[in-house]
Amino acid sequence: MPLLLLLAWGGRQSATAMELLTPPGCLPADGGPAVALHVFVPQDSACRGQVTARSTGGSFSSSRCLAPALFVLKYRPARLDRARQETIEVVWSRGKSRQGISRRVELCPWPAGVVKIRAEPDHLLAGRGQQAALHIDVFDSRGQPLEEANLRVTSNVGQVRFLRRVAPGRYQAAFLPPDDPFPQVAIIMVASPDTARLDRVAVGRAVIPITARVELPGKTRAGTRIRMKVAGRRFGPVTAARDGTFKIPILVPPGTNAGWATSIDRAGNRTSRLVNLFLPETNQLGIWAHPLQLPADGHSRARLLVTTVAPTGRPADLGPVQVKAQRGRLSSLRRIARGLLEAYYTAPDRVGPGRDSITVRFPRGGSKSRAHLDIELLPGQARHMSITAPASTIADGRHQATVEVALADERGNPLSGKLVEATAAISRVTGIEPAGPGRYQLSLLPPADPPRWQDELTVQVKEHVGKHPSRILVSAESIRNGPEGTKLVVCLVDEQFRPVPGTTIIRLLPEPAGEKITDDFGCVEFDIVAKAEGEEEERPLVHRFGCAGCRVFRQVYTIGSGDNTRLLPVRLDARLPDTRPLSGRATLVFRPAAPLEVLLQARRQGSNWLVRARVVGPAGQPRPGARITLEASSGKLVALPSPGQATLAWRLEPGPPGWSSIVLTATERELGTGAVIEIREGDR
Repeated sequence: MPLLLLLAWGGRQSATAMELLTPPGCLPADGGPAVALHVFVPQDSACRGQVTARSTGGSFSSSRCLAPALFVLKYRPARLDRARQETIEVVWSRGKSRQGISRRVELCPWPAGVVKIRAEPDHLLAGRGQQAALHIDVFDSRGQPLEEANLRVTSNVGQVRFLRRVAPGRYQAAFLPPDDPFPQVAIIMVASPDTARLDRVAVGRAVIPITARVELPGKTRAGTRIRMKVAGRRFGPVTAARDGTFKIPILVPPGTNAGWATSIDRAGNRTSRLVNLFLPETNQLGIWAHPLQLPADGHSRARLLVTTVAPTGRPADLGPVQVKAQRGRLSSLRRIARGLLEAYYTAPDRVGPGRDSITVRFPRGGSKSRAHLDIELLPGQARHMSITAPASTIADGRHQATVEVALADERGNPLSGKLVEATAAISRVTGIEPAGPGRYQLSLLPPADPPRWQDELTVQVKEHVGKHPSRILVSAESIRNGPEGTKLVVCLVDEQFRPVPGTTIIRLLPEPAGEKITDDFGCVEFDIVAKAEGEEEERPLVHRFGCAGCRVFRQVYTIGSGDNTRLLPVRLDARLPDTRPLSGRATLVFRPAAPLEVLLQARRQGSNWLVRARVVGPAGQPRPGARITLEASSGKLVALPSPGQATLAWRLEPGPPGWSSIVLTATERELGTGAVIEIREGDR
């Protein structure tokens, strides 16, 4: 535990001392984004004072009040080349009253650990049978080998295969270059997301230039010998065939697009000239991000890394690079190594199309020097449901009713991909299908001769379960008071915030330690341990949790006791997974089958539409000789010969573009039974 020294200025110290609440583990010393630090000042519940902090290991912003007696300030880390102990001095003042604390903390240059990657060989030839061995070393924030790591490996070209652990913190894989017959540069990124913390994730990079194998064709006089010199290497000679054609195999590394060709005819005459190889330009950029999925909440962030390489394929600082997001916000790029730039992306507060595209360009590198990636934007939990049922549906055991369900989160973002379940009292649910962003189509079959002429439909929305734990959630709603005492609810979710059931969550602090298995919603309840006799009630109590079999940890603070227990708003999550499914109800109204029914359909034929109508009886049998009147809200109807099966046909000529929609009404003349459909200009 860090050493805590309490100092007082200007008077007697309060019985309950102020506390500096820091994230578990070391504080960053990487020059990266600021980290929020919290200061609990129990004697200033109204936040009328001011808190300042200082340290030689970084700088601090001014403080602001986050909650009663709780202040927050931003720590802007300096950049160190090795870990060291540092003192942070914090002072609260209000008028002549002052109180201070001095706390020793550990600063580390790699707060999320380190990933190192080495390729052997460090350059390759394109084509099958070629590969490079990747040697990967993974360390924690203290520089110790990470016993087990869940690595994520990506490459802009080629494939990375056969990843395996060979020793604690040591892994191997193979990189297979692409078969493309032109020079390229492979940018391989290896990340350790399990140790990600404080908006940081450990990632290593390997850059492998790939030399192309090219057979350069040409034509000259028969018997002429041809040599090539490309990037300092000589190839040939080859001799032209009787028809003067030849092919000379050459190797072309990235950044090379020309070579010197020398021809020597049978008389010994020598000619040299520069030959354009007409190969595509080398892409001098690569982009990487973690995570690739973010809640569309306006504040969740992803780390971006941009790699810049020289035309020859080696990392190099190339000058101004432009990066742009279509919808989210981007910080400025900063250099963290040769040919490596860092920025942070902040998600928008609306899902929109569900993705945001980030593009990076290097204007001086030509049109090919650009790269992009997509960030998936995740909506919130299901909060709004609307159910649209038909005014009535025929109950004859044959006709199905179609019901549409629309789902949205608290911000109105449509929710797709949810687990929608439906039940009806007397009808049978025959299908549930997605019908567009946030929309689902339910098909129900009412019975013949129903016991009553209406039915109750119930729709429930659940979340699909996840398998790979990514984070432990604790929110302001995690405190639960009941007859059995005060409980703290914590939940385990994957990267898409889907609950992970059946997994053990371990309480590490406070003692006694304990463990519980997550329920169907990924949640568990722990008793809040009563404070020891004599322990100050207004002193924050640390709660720390871990996940069995995964490197996921969480720390929160409570104050008070019993029904007065509350969580301090220190890095709390906005929400927990829904433990009660969102439900909705709708009434289906039945009607008996008519003696006759008109079936009406239309399909596009070029710029016109083919419309067909027929009359059937209660059992679906055709009624020959039935007379049907067809009307259109606009356009021109032309009667066509009957295609048979007691069916009538028309051609609808809607007219010039811009007609938007047309309503077609078919009426059986004897009983007045009818059918209505609407066609839209964009329909197929």
